[in-house]
Amino acid sequence: MSHPQQFSDPQIYTVGWICAISTEFTAAKAFLEEQHARPSVVAQNHNNNYALGAIGGHNIVIAVLPNGEYGIASAAIVARDMLHSFPNVRIGLMVGIGGGAPSPRQDIRLGDIVVSSRHGGRGGIFQYDFGKAVQNQDDSFQHTGHLNQPPTVLRTAVEALESHYEMEGHTLSADVDKALQLRKRLQNKFSRPSPSSDRLYLSTVIHPNSPGTCESLCGDDPTLLISRNQRGGEEDDPKVHYGLIASANQLVKDSKLRDKLATDHGVLCFEMEAAGLINHFPCLVVRGICDYSDSHKNKDWQGFAAMMAAAYTSDLLRQITPTEVEAERRLSAVLDSLQEDVAFLRQDVHEIKVATVTLENDQRISSFHHWLSPADPSVNTNTARSQRHNQSGTWFLEGAVFDEWKKGIRRHLWLHGMAGWGKTILCSTIIDSLDNDETSRTIRFFFDFNDTRKQTLDSLVRSLVWQLSRIEEGTMSELNKLYEACDKGRNQPDIYNLSRCLQSMMQLLPRINVVVDAMDECTTRNDLLCWMEDLVNRPSLTAVKLIVTGRPESDLLQRLCSLFGAYNCISLDKQAIDKDISSYVNARLGWDPRFTSKRIPQDLIDQICLRVGHGADGMFRWATCQLDNLATCDSSRSIKDALNDLPQDLNETYRRTLQDLKPELRHKGIRLLRFLVYADKPLTVADAKDVVATQIETVPHHFDIERRLFVDEDLLRYYPGLIMITTSSYVDWNSKGYPSKRTMEREVKEVHLAHFSVKEYLLREHEFQIMTASVYMVKVCLAYLKDSHFGRIDRPFTEQATEILFNYARLAEACDDVVEGILSLFRDDRSMELFQRYLDIINADNCSSPTVYFASKAGLPRVLRSLLKERVSAGLDSPLEGNEWALDAATSKGHQEIIEVLLENGASPNGSGEPSPLSVASRNGQEGIVKLLLDHGADVHSGVDFTQRLDPLVAAAENGHIKIVNLLIDRGANVLTSRNKFNEDALLVAAANGDEDALLVAAANGDEDMVKLLLGHGAGESTDDDVHSLALHIASSNGNQTIVSLLLEGCVEFPPAHFQEDHPLYAASRSGHEKVVKLLLDHSDRLHIDSNCIQFTLAALSGNDQENIRKLLVVHSAKLATDSCQAQRPSLCFATMKGDKATVELLLQGGANPNTHEEMDGVVRFVLASAACAGNEEIVQVLLDNGADINAVDGSGETAVYKAVVGQHCGVVRILLDRGADVSVGASPMEYCVKHDLADMQKLIVGRAPRADTEWIIC
Repeated sequence: MSHPQQFSDPQIYTVGWICAISTEFTAAKAFLEEQHARPSVVAQNHNNNYALGAIGGHNIVIAVLPNGEYGIASAAIVARDMLHSFPNVRIGLMVGIGGGAPSPRQDIRLGDIVVSSRHGGRGGIFQYDFGKAVQNQDDSFQHTGHLNQPPTVLRTAVEALESHYEMEGHTLSADVDKALQLRKRLQNKFSRPSPSSDRLYLSTVIHPNSPGTCESLCGDDPTLLISRNQRGGEEDDPKVHYGLIASANQLVKDSKLRDKLATDHGVLCFEMEAAGLINHFPCLVVRGICDYSDSHKNKDWQGFAAMMAAAYTSDLLRQITPTEVEAERRLSAVLDSLQEDVAFLRQDVHEIKVATVTLENDQRISSFHHWLSPADPSVNTNTARSQRHNQSGTWFLEGAVFDEWKKGIRRHLWLHGMAGWGKTILCSTIIDSLDNDETSRTIRFFFDFNDTRKQTLDSLVRSLVWQLSRIEEGTMSELNKLYEACDKGRNQPDIYNLSRCLQSMMQLLPRINVVVDAMDECTTRNDLLCWMEDLVNRPSLTAVKLIVTGRPESDLLQRLCSLFGAYNCISLDKQAIDKDISSYVNARLGWDPRFTSKRIPQDLIDQICLRVGHGADGMFRWATCQLDNLATCDSSRSIKDALNDLPQDLNETYRRTLQDLKPELRHKGIRLLRFLVYADKPLTVADAKDVVATQIETVPHHFDIERRLFVDEDLLRYYPGLIMITTSSYVDWNSKGYPSKRTMEREVKEVHLAHFSVKEYLLREHEFQIMTASVYMVKVCLAYLKDSHFGRIDRPFTEQATEILFNYARLAEACDDVVEGILSLFRDDRSMELFQRYLDIINADNCSSPTVYFASKAGLPRVLRSLLKERVSAGLDSPLEGNEWALDAATSKGHQEIIEVLLENGASPNGSGEPSPLSVASRNGQEGIVKLLLDHGADVHSGVDFTQRLDPLVAAAENGHIKIVNLLIDRGANVLTSRNKFNEDALLVAAANGDEDALLVAAANGDEDMVKLLLGHGAGESTDDDVHSLALHIASSNGNQTIVSLLLEGCVEFPPAHFQEDHPLYAASRSGHEKVVKLLLDHSDRLHIDSNCIQFTLAALSGNDQENIRKLLVVHSAKLATDSCQAQRPSLCFATMKGDKATVELLLQGGANPNTHEEMDGVVRFVLASAACAGNEEIVQVLLDNGADINAVDGSGETAVYKAVVGQHCGVVRILLDRGADVSVGASPMEYCVKHDLADMQKLIVGRAPRADTEWIIC
C-alpha cells in the first residue's frame, strides 16, 4: 500500500464507493492499494466523510453515511453530495453487510457474499415496502415500481469474475487474512469468528427479550436448529451468491417475513440503503452476510462480513480496466439527462401502462376464449336474419303472449311447431327485438344439426358463459374463478362447474333473457332438460327468463309442459305464419333478380302468390324450396306446369330435387351430400369443391384439379334447395394459447345442408345409409390423399379427409376396394409421409411403423393382418417390432378384434403406456377385452405404481362395473394392494387429485353395491392406512347413510384424521346430515371423536341453521365429561369467541361450566371476559344468567368489566355494573379511563358503580 499522495483533484476519481456504517468504511479502506489525501475542496452544504485511494489503477472515492443515520433516504443524500463534489464518478458501488435469507434453494451462511444480480424481472434490488395494498385479495400488498440495474461494465465484470470463481475458486478469505496481517489491530474485530457461532434457528424459535447472549439464551439444541451439511473441500467457503437483494427503510428481524420474501421473490439478503441509491446512483450492491435477518441478530460477524464484501469488490475492480470506466458516462450527466427527460418519461410510462393493461386484458380474454372454445351463435342469427322477410314475425312481437312474457306474467315460453315452420327465423326476430331493450340482457344459442360444436348441453353452457362474460361488467371475474380452478386453463371444466359459473354470473344481473332455438336438434336432450329444470327451479335465478323453440316431440311435450306449465307451451299460429309466408312470397317476387329479370306477367305472379303463398300450410321451408325451383323456369309455360305439379310436402320436394339433377351432376351431388350428412366438422367451401373434383366413378380414382370449380356459388347448382353457403368466424391460435399476430380472426365460408328436414329425408334414403355412405366417403378420401401431385398443389381438404378416413374406415373395411386402397396408401412413401403430418394420433417417437398403429387405432383388422403379414415376409423378427403402442391404441378405442390380432402376434398384454390396456378396458366397462387381456397374462395390478386412477380394480370400481370387479378379483386382484398412505384433504382425494382406492371411489360415487362387494372381499381388513377414514368422510359428507353403515360394519379400523376438517363427523355436520351424525356418534370410540373434534365441529356450525345437529353434539359432549366439563370447555370458549349465542346456550344447558377458561398467549382468560372483550351483550347476559363469576380475575389481573372498558363497549359495561361488578377488583377501569381520556365511560362507571375508586374521578 502506498502512502497518501499530495494530489486530490476531485476530477480524477471515477469510482464511487458508498458504505453505511463505520465497520464497512474501515473494511473498504483496508483494501485500498494507495491512499490519497483528503480533497481540498468539496461542494457546499454536505457532510460526507471521504476516503480517497486507488485499487487496480482506479481512483476511488469512498463515502460513509453520517453516524446513526440509516435507510434509503440517507444513502440517496450521500450519493447526491458525492456526485456534486466528484463530478467525474462513472461507476458506483454500495458495499457492506446484510442479513441473509437462507432457503432450501440457497445455502447462505454467515460470511458469504451476495452480489446484486437480475432476477425475476428485477434489476438486482427489490424494494419490498413499496407498493399498494389491495382489499379482499389473498396477497393484499402488491409490490410495484422498478429499480435500475448497475452499469453494463460492472455487470460484465461480475459475469467474468463468476466464471473465474467457478473454474478456479476464489482467494477472498486469504485476501482478508493478508489485509489483517498488515493491520493487526483490526484482527480482533474483523477476523472470521468460530464456525460454531453460525447457528440458523428454526423460524418458530424467537430470541427472548432478555439480556444475555444467543448462545446462552437459545442454546444449541439440534431440534431448534436447521441442520446443514459441512461444506466440502471442492466448495468455496465462504461462498459468493448472485441474485436479488431486498432493500427498505426497516431493519428485518423477522424470520417469517424473511422466509416469505425468499420463497415468493427469491430474495437472498436484506439491507437498508440500496433502494435509495439505485435509480439516482446506478451501482452494484455487494453484501457480506453477518446475520440471518431474524430475532437472533448480533454483531459478531459484522467485521468479517464487511471484509469479505470489500475483498470481493477489490477483486471485481481488477477485472475492469481504467479505460473501460472512462468510456462510461459520468453519473452526474446521467442524472442531469434523466431529470430533463422525466416529464416525457412520465407521460410515456403512463401510456405504456395503459397499453400494457389493455394488452394483458386482451391476452387474458383470448386465453379464456381459447380454453372455453364457445360456439358462436351469431352465425346462425345472421343466416336466419338474411333469410327473413322484413315484417316476418311481427305477429308474435305484437301479440299477447310475448307482451305477457315481457311483463313477467309469463316467465318462460316454449314455442313449438313442425319442421319448416320458420322457428329459427322467428327466434332471430325475437332476439333483435330483445337486443333493443336496454333494461335487460339477452343471450342466445342455436342448436344446429349441421355443426357438431352446437349439438350438446356442454356447448350451450359454454356459449352462454362466454356471452355473459363479454356483455356485463363484473361477470368476467366469475369466469376467471373457473379458469383458475381448472389449473389456469390446463384442465377443462365439467358441465356441473360450467353451470355453477353461469348461475353465478346470472345472479349479478337484474334481468336476463335466454333464447334457445331447436332443442330437438340437441344430441344430449335428456341432460338439457335436466339442466333446464334445475335452472328454472332455482330461487336465486328468478330474474332469468327463457324462450325456447323446437318441434313438439313427445319428451319435450311432456317435460316442458310440466316445467313451464301447459299455458306457456305455445303452438305457433299457423294462420299467422301463412300470412308471413304470403308476404315473403310477394316480397321475393319483387326483389329476386331471377324473377324480376324475366318480366313475368302479373296474372302469373298472382298465381304464384296464390299457389305457393297460400298453399304452404305453415311451412316456410316448403315455400322457399318452391320459389327456388320456379326461379329456374325459363318460360311462362314451365312456370304454369310447375305450379300445376307442386309437391305435397318437404319429403316430396327433396325427392324431386335429387331426381331432377342432371345425370352429369348427380354423382357429384350425391357425393357431397354424403359428406354433409356425416362429417363431424363443417366442410369449408374449399373442402366441398375438392370433394366434387375427386373422381371415384372411373379407374384409377384420383383428384382432378382441373375439375375444381372457379366460383364458390356454383356448388349450389348441384343441389338447389338442399345446401347453403354460410360464413363463420374463427380465431387462429399460437402455441402459447394466444391469437396469432398475423390473423386475429378469419372468416371461413362453409357449406351446410339447408335445413334439418333435409338431413332427416336423406337418412331415410338407401344411398345415404351409414354403411353405404362410409364406403364412398372413404374412397373419396383415399383418392384425394394418394396422388402423384400430392404436396405440390394446394390441398385444403387434406386435414378433413384424414379425419374422415380415420373415423369411417372401420365401417367401410368390408369392401375389398377400401382395404386395397388403404394398403396402397400405406405403401406409397410420398403420400404416407405427407399423410402423417395430419395425423395427431401418430406419435413418431413411439412408432417406427405408424401404419400398424393407425390400423390398430382405427379398428381395421383386415388391414392389420395384411400389414403384419407383409412385415413377416420382410424378415422382421417380430411383426410388431417398433409398434409396442399399438395395443394401447386399440384398447383406447375398444377394438376387441384388433386386440386379438395383436396378442396373437406377440403383443405384450400389459402394453407400453400408462394407463395400461387392462386399466383402460376396466374403466370403460369392456368386459370382453378385460377377459381377453387376462387370458393372455395381463398383470391384474398393472398401473398400481402410478397416481392417476390407473389400477384396473380402481378404474372398474370408480365406474360401477361390478362384473369386471368380480372378474378381476377372481383373477387375483387384491383390494388392498393398490393402497397408499393418504396425506391429502379427503375432498381433494375424492376429486382425483391424489392416489385412489377402489373402496374410496365406490364410496365417493355412492355405489352401495360396489362398496358391499369390495368389503365382502376384504377391503375393510387393512389396519395400516387411511382409506377407511377417507371413504367414511366422503360418504358422510354426501349423506349416504347406507354406505356409512356398511363402512362402520365392514372396516376393521379407522385411523385418526390428519386434520379435523377430514373427520367424518365434521363432514356430516357441515353438510346437515343429521341421521349420519347420530350414526357416527354411536361409534365415537372407534372414530376417535373427542372433545377437540366436538369443539372444531361446533365452531364450524357457528351461525349455521343446523340446530338439531348442534344439540346432538352438545349432548354427546356432555357424555364425554366424566369429572368436570373439560369436554365442553374448549367448545364454550370457541362458541363465545365466534359470538354463537345458540351454541353457548346449548353447551350451558348440557352442563358446561360458565366459569370455564382457556389459556391464550400464556394468559388464562375466563369465558365471561372473552364475551365482554368482544362486546357481545347477549352472551354476557346468558353467562351471567347461568352463574358466571362476574368478578373473576384472569391471568393478566383483569376482570370482565375492565375488558369491556378497554374495548369501549358501553352496553356490556352497563350490564356488568347493573349485575354487581366490583370495579375495585383487579386492574382499575377508572385508571384506564383517566389515562386514555374516556370521559363518557368514566361518567358511566361513576353513575352505576357505588364503589368506584373516587380518587380517579375528575371533576
